[in-house]
Amino acid sequence: MSAIRNVLLWVFFGSLVGVWAGALLAQRFVPWFNTPGAAIVAQCECHQISVDTVNKTLTFEGIGMVIGAILFLVLALVFGAAHSFRSAEPRSRARSEWTTRTGRRLRV
Repeated sequence: MSAIRNVLLWVFFGSLVGVWAGALLAQRFVPWFNTPGAAIVAQCECHQISVDTVNKTLTFEGIGMVIGAILFLVLALVFGAAHSFRSAEPRSRARSEWTTRTGRRLRV
């Protein structure tokens, strides 16, 4: 249960990082794509430009979220698998004698 929780935590953190990176990219590229050209007679068609701006911004953030979640899922599996292999060492017995269910010691 702890391993699943750790992997989900990594995926959640990766999706947050992806949304943040997508928002930074959208901040740079979306205004450039939605700036009206010089050949347009009217100032702008504000409704369509605002709808396109929000749509492209959310698209950038959604793609960033998916990429970040997948990337951090792979990192979680790599680091989680390395951690589980290190902790899989054989354990030594604390007692040399076997005991029964009642706690009485058996002679070997």
